[in-house]
Amino acid sequence: MKQEIASDRALEPGRLVELLGRQVNECSDVIAVTDDLTVESHMRACDLGRGEVGIQIVQSWTASSGSSGSTRFAYIGRGHILIVLTLTAEDLGGSCEHGVFDHAAAAAVAKIAR
Repeated sequence: MKQEIASDRALEPGRLVELLGRQVNECSDVIAVTDDLTVESHMRACDLGRGEVGIQIVQSWTASSGSSGSTRFAYIGRGHILIVLTLTAEDLGGSCEHGVFDHAAAAAVAKIAR
């Protein structure tokens, strides 16, 4: 799990969430091919739930080598502050629900509210 906090006077969290959502919708399925490996990736956008300005993105992938995994991102904004959470593991799956990540996002929402 990785957490980054940024503050930027020009930040408009609502606009950032809109652009990230559009990117996920327009580039949801990607195939990358190298000399000896093919990776298929699928992204989906999920609500954070708690009425906060933000978005959760789930990216799951499978490689031709047989390995697979998932990365979850949460972008949570309030005013000029943005918290980005990233969780990468092999067994997260591609659904929006994941207990550990949801608890970390809730803690980030509480932190940004202070």
